[in-house]
Amino acid sequence: MRWVGRAAPVARSPVDTHVPVDSPVPVHTPPRQRQVRHADAMAVCLARARDRVTVPLAAATARFVRHEAWCEFGFARLSDHARERFGRCGRWVRDMATLGAAIESLPGLGRAVSGDDGGRPLDRTAAVLVARVATAETLLWWIAQARRLSIEASAPGPSGRPGGSMGPSGR
Repeated sequence: MRWVGRAAPVARSPVDTHVPVDSPVPVHTPPRQRQVRHADAMAVCLARARDRVTVPLAAATARFVRHEAWCEFGFARLSDHARERFGRCGRWVRDMATLGAAIESLPGLGRAVSGDDGGRPLDRTAAVLVARVATAETLLWWIAQARRLSIEASAPGPSGRPGGSMGPSGR
């Protein structure tokens, strides 16, 4: 049976009718701790949803920027449209467009952003940094670096390599 628009019913504990039987939180847990655990679980679900929506959003943004679609809405500049309609800055839109274009040419980057490649999903900022420097041959190395290093350490230095470290060629 498919449940649309609401959660599937769960069996309730005979002790506490507010806690599902399969809940990871013991019934004797104080209410405040249950609330914190519930909030944490919700945050994890939202992060997963964000990771899943990033790839299609980036693809749509790339098409939007490529066709300069903000002009059709009466805006002279992308940054004005982004601020007024999306509640985002122009840089955010340009970065998402960069990511979308990179995902079109490097499908492995899309799998890394969503976590479908089996690893931890790449953060959007790290994915944009990888998109700017990776090629088809170096993509896996850049993804591994982005997962291993902090954003500051993985940002390309003047040589185009992260933080001045050795690049994927080992030079």
